[in-house]
Amino acid sequence: MPREVLGHRLSRHWHDVVRLDDVGVSDRAIADCDLAHAVARHQDVFFREKDAAGNLIDCGEAASGNFRMVPDGKARDTLAADYDAMQADGVLLGDTTPFSVIMDRSAEIEAKVNDALRRHQARLS
Repeated sequence: MPREVLGHRLSRHWHDVVRLDDVGVSDRAIADCDLAHAVARHQDVFFREKDAAGNLIDCGEAASGNFRMVPDGKARDTLAADYDAMQADGVLLGDTTPFSVIMDRSAEIEAKVNDALRRHQARLS
């Protein structure tokens, strides 16, 4: 996550995905593999991003069962600090869920996404 804005309330996205998972929204989205491929195509055309090594991210590859949601290393540390700052600023409306729990839940969601995408790919083969 080489973006200059990394850490400026960006961790809110992980928090929100976990909250959407809490109410079942992610399960409905995960079940729609065609949606994943449409989002990947859109991302690749309009919002190209690079990974930490500076390589372009292939969203089509991610939509084929290699989706990565949970950061590591410096990116994770930066997001953790951002998340703590959002909690301190009241952005999360009193939510005291620790960042480590958000990351654990995100890893579970990542695994569900990849499982669904790989099963979908196998059916197409």
